[in-house]
Amino acid sequence: MTHLPKPTFILAAFAVVCAAAWPLPMGSVAAQPEPSAGRTLDGRYKGLVVPAKQVLLVAPLDGIVSTINVKKGDVVKANAPVALMDDEIQKLVVEAAKLKAESKAAITVAELAVEDARLDMVRAQDLFDKNAQSEWELQKKKTMHKTRIAEAEAAKEQALLAVANLKLEETKLRKHSMLAPFNGTVVDIVTEEGATLARNDKVMALAQLDELEARINLPSNEAFVEHMKKQVGKSFRMKAGEPVNREITGTLKNIRKIVDPGSATFLCEFTIANADLQMLAGFSVDLVWPQNVAVSGR
Repeated sequence: MTHLPKPTFILAAFAVVCAAAWPLPMGSVAAQPEPSAGRTLDGRYKGLVVPAKQVLLVAPLDGIVSTINVKKGDVVKANAPVALMDDEIQKLVVEAAKLKAESKAAITVAELAVEDARLDMVRAQDLFDKNAQSEWELQKKKTMHKTRIAEAEAAKEQALLAVANLKLEETKLRKHSMLAPFNGTVVDIVTEEGATLARNDKVMALAQLDELEARINLPSNEAFVEHMKKQVGKSFRMKAGEPVNREITGTLKNIRKIVDPGSATFLCEFTIANADLQMLAGFSVDLVWPQNVAVSGR
């Protein structure tokens, strides 16, 4: 009988244990054998499916909810107005700011004053040249002309400030309207038309449901983490719980190498296509290993 040297025997035994304990997911470089009848599943790892993106819309300012344009379950496009705070007063402020910004009267009056002061200065210069006007009176007219020029420049600056103020008030008006930040589904509405809200009070929740995300913790060891890093972008079969209750496919998007010491696991994030919006977030999923084992319910 041939005996392996002790170090070689230990390495061979360790390799057998690892091969039995570490099934590889679908799409990996190593093929997995088909399960035999009555074979016990090697592992079933549960996770939760959440929206790929979700946001809580809040009141942008103190005021009354004038209009809610959507209802729970509605699908909305990005930048669609979903709710409106009462904006009647702000509309009046904008209208007043617009009139001031568009008015040219102050500039016209200032320019006419410049021309009048210029004529006075020319007349004073003519009289001075004829020794009929004192130098003091001439200098006074010149100073007045410079003053009117400065006043005309100030009027033009005020006109620019009025235009800037109009833009500011228009921005404030737009803030009364709450817009959907992305294509999504209204998953909850927590207020109603006519309600008085303080700034940052909750209004509604939106979620992007055309792509879902499953978060699953898997057993952690250094070699396995390194292996999963190479699986990013590959597909994995998983069993969806109620109310979906069928097999679905998730694509490994990211792994978080930080290990949870309590469970000795690390987190994997999978994306799940849901273009038809038939699956609502909040259901559980099971990732069954090895991947070629049927993922029907137990």
